[in-house]
Amino acid sequence: MMKHTLFSLSILVLCNSCGDRKEEANIRDLSEVNNTISTCSFIEQVDFIPLHEKDSFLLGEINAIRKYDGKWYILDNKQKAAIVAFDSVGQPVSLYDKTGNGKGEYAEITDFDVSPKTGGICVLCGPPKIIILDKDLKFKQEIKLSDYYWRICWYDAGFLLYSANNATVDYITLEQGKARKIFQAESDMYNVAGTEPVFIRDGDNLYFHTEQSDALYEIKDFEFVPVVSLDYPLKKETEQILHKRYYGDLNVQERMKYVRPTVNCVIGNDTCLSFIYSRMLYYINMPYENHYINSVLKIDCGRSTMKTGNQLISWKYISEYDPESYSDDRLYKGVKVNHPVMNDSLRQSGNPMLVLYTLKKTFGE
Repeated sequence: MMKHTLFSLSILVLCNSCGDRKEEANIRDLSEVNNTISTCSFIEQVDFIPLHEKDSFLLGEINAIRKYDGKWYILDNKQKAAIVAFDSVGQPVSLYDKTGNGKGEYAEITDFDVSPKTGGICVLCGPPKIIILDKDLKFKQEIKLSDYYWRICWYDAGFLLYSANNATVDYITLEQGKARKIFQAESDMYNVAGTEPVFIRDGDNLYFHTEQSDALYEIKDFEFVPVVSLDYPLKKETEQILHKRYYGDLNVQERMKYVRPTVNCVIGNDTCLSFIYSRMLYYINMPYENHYINSVLKIDCGRSTMKTGNQLISWKYISEYDPESYSDDRLYKGVKVNHPVMNDSLRQSGNPMLVLYTLKKTFGE
């Protein structure tokens, strides 16, 4: 079992003024780090939901999380390549595990999404096709695809599809026979598929970002609008290397100098746009005394971390849960921690637990 360790969290906060903004206001420098921000600066409460084992509901890891109408939908691409649903307290509800070559079956699951309007579920598979399920994970239909895609997202009356090979976003509806290109993303010689998301929801807002892009885009009426530009150490050198020579020519130590930021989760309110990103570690960058401060924090966070409502959702294995780690004053002073009720069955479980971080109402203001 791969150990899911504590990661350092980073959230880059971009405040938007009420009036017109200059272009420079959209640029954030990620180079300087100041370790003065505490977890309680933006987290109010921590809760846990153990995902209980039952028959076929043993998970290897969590590769993506979605929530609809009180249910948690989990993509596990390690143990079984399946979509698993749990209720609000972590009891298993339903499972879609259909490896094979027939209708409604797949060799692998690349990604999935849940419609925020209907609860319908789209599963992006290989060989290339989309399997449509209802909110109870019952098969409805499938759509054959002519190209291989990496990520999928419900949008309007259809689906956004991202191709890592072509660095394009295509669009297809339930009735369409072929996807059509709607956006050309950035590309370079290191344009390979990773584990991070590229379509990121925050309530009714939808964003797009890839490692190759120096901009975070908001998707509005099928338009990709850049809302922030990222600046980071060795940015120009990184662009030159990854456009002009193969990344594999560099040794490990050299590669680490040219790591680019990757956005994983967006947090917005009426005045600020914030987002979680990774650049080897996870950081938090937020307004502090009329300026922005970048600080490393250690909480449970990874590439599958997502935001729903006023909470950040991450995960860890139940076997790794240690209540003492949440009493560290350096990390959790002033944060209310609601520990789970553990029994022998849970302590011996190989399943993960969801970790819910409730954001402060004043966060980013």
